[in-house]
Amino acid sequence: MLHYTRRANRVYVLTLDAALAADVDERIRFDPRMGGVEVILPAAGRGAIEVEDIAAVAQETIRGRLFIFDVRRLTLPRLQEPFNRIVGFNRADLNERCFSLCIGDGPVDLFRPGTSINVFSPVLAQNRIDYSPAAFFFDPLTHFTPDERPPVGIDQSTRLPDELPPRLAREFDDSAVSARRVREYFRAAGAPPAEREERKLRRLEKLEKLYRLRLRRAWPERAADLAAAIMSFEGYRTPDETLPLHTYPFFFEDWVFDCLRKAAKVAETA
Repeated sequence: MLHYTRRANRVYVLTLDAALAADVDERIRFDPRMGGVEVILPAAGRGAIEVEDIAAVAQETIRGRLFIFDVRRLTLPRLQEPFNRIVGFNRADLNERCFSLCIGDGPVDLFRPGTSINVFSPVLAQNRIDYSPAAFFFDPLTHFTPDERPPVGIDQSTRLPDELPPRLAREFDDSAVSARRVREYFRAAGAPPAEREERKLRRLEKLEKLYRLRLRRAWPERAADLAAAIMSFEGYRTPDETLPLHTYPFFFEDWVFDCLRKAAKVAETA
């Protein structure tokens, strides 16, 4: 297998969700530790993203040090082929010269009564095999149960909903608020540069309280321990899986920075 040593401090965001792509992009670009990091967005950040936009950058990923895969159930079947190509081009270098992170919605039955958080194990195992990620980030804004999916026409059956999952929407003053607006709020988009980081931290505390509340409702006996783990840098490990489970966006920028730092260190010593 080929090794590619001429890699730059470049991050490829691999998703069909323009709102998520913008969120990842701003979180990285505005982090003071990551000056000089280049973020490559599908369709060059122009708006609607197609599978062809992901496929178009597959081979050029050999020049990057980090790949962020959106592995949610709704779009993964359409993205599987370009994702496989990207992994194939970079497999020999993964977790040394380059790294990957996964963001996804987790198992469909996650919040079914009587289910434990450990139903994540098969999902984590499959992602570990397919993408060799350093970490898996569960994004609650993308997790819809079968009865929560917004009704759509047959020709729109694979569209990305901009609505929040109903169980989360009820927690906001405006239950019709879009996922895009929620992402913008919690990253303090549009805030003056001098105030952005402080606002983002305050709002992250609000998000943590919301997710702790959801955990108490889903698993009241384990909520405190689970929250401490899945919203930490180290993450939560299910009993039979080594890939850590995290909650997006908690410590996401830290993981991006850590992966880029490790890849740069390998490049310096090669």
